[in-house]
Amino acid sequence: MILPVIELGIGDNIKKLRKEKGLTQTDLAKKVGVTMQAISHYETNRANPSMENLRRIAATLGCSVSDLADLPADTPTEEQPPAVSLLERIDAAANKLNAPGQAVAADFVEGLAEVPKYQRGKENA
Repeated sequence: MILPVIELGIGDNIKKLRKEKGLTQTDLAKKVGVTMQAISHYETNRANPSMENLRRIAATLGCSVSDLADLPADTPTEEQPPAVSLLERIDAAANKLNAPGQAVAADFVEGLAEVPKYQRGKENA
């Protein structure tokens, strides 16, 4: 399943924490259950991990999903952070779509991001 890359700094955070733990990309890949190439793609922001893989990476690196997604530290832990919830919703919906449907969905989201009233900081435009 292919999703558009969402810029959240996830890749940079994975790489930083992986190195802090003294793990190679291969080490992390084995522990998470993905290929080394997948870890490389995540770290270079060429792809985003699925929510399941994001959870596995966070658990392996001893951090929260919020830490990887660069969410504010004051996000309440008892409720799911909004950005992660959005990624989960998009991932769940995209998993139901075939390849042409995923392409249409990606085009729609990219188009929506260009509408000023839906852009961050322009909610009331």
